[in-house]
Amino acid sequence: MPSGNVHMTVGGLGFLVFLYFTELWHLIYLFPVAVLYSVLPDLDANISPAAVFVRKFCLSGLLLGAVAWYVVPNFWVGVFTMGCVILLVMQVFSHHRSFFHSWVAAILLSLPLAVLGWEFVLVGFIAYIIHLGLDGELFNKGLLS
Repeated sequence: MPSGNVHMTVGGLGFLVFLYFTELWHLIYLFPVAVLYSVLPDLDANISPAAVFVRKFCLSGLLLGAVAWYVVPNFWVGVFTMGCVILLVMQVFSHHRSFFHSWVAAILLSLPLAVLGWEFVLVGFIAYIIHLGLDGELFNKGLLS
């Protein structure tokens, strides 16, 4: 299977499709999304750099979310904090190449990008699907497995 560097390179280049659809300066924001979502399916691999990053980010997010909720109770603070909880629980109970290597995960993890714009959703989804294709798991599994 390809390494994380291959996933990031190919996924990062996948965002170039949007050169036709958007302005050049907008790609500065799309590139990090493409790179992040190209390694996101490996969240369930304990030693994956993506898993380590997300675990640290979510643990920090829980702490910051709890403090922010105490100071200023806000709907979006709650959503962010619950998102961190859900990702951490999924990381603990998911086996490598299970749920996170599915079409459903690609859709569910790309949809939150809608708050940033449709381009972000598409770039995230495409980078995620490219990862599944590089792993050879794009069409040989069921919808949820």
